[in-house]
Amino acid sequence: MNPLIPGVWDVVWSMVWIAALVLAVVAMVTLLRTKAALGPAATALWALAIIFIPLLGAFVWLMSSRRLRRTEARRRRTAARAEAA
Repeated sequence: MNPLIPGVWDVVWSMVWIAALVLAVVAMVTLLRTKAALGPAATALWALAIIFIPLLGAFVWLMSSRRLRRTEARRRRTAARAEAA
């Protein structure tokens, strides 16, 4: 085998790590965009989880942030309806 050509598993693991890096970056961006909804301590803890446990922390944050965004949207709709009435 040619040592200059990477093996199949080298390519696969490189793709996995690139995907994990992209997932962590997306999670950090969404975390920083929604920090007003969280307190500073919660934001810091989520950031640490995303940094030190990239795959698990980012995945859990993205799943829980969807729920947080839905709850905020529901709260805004309820407040708008109460204000209109």
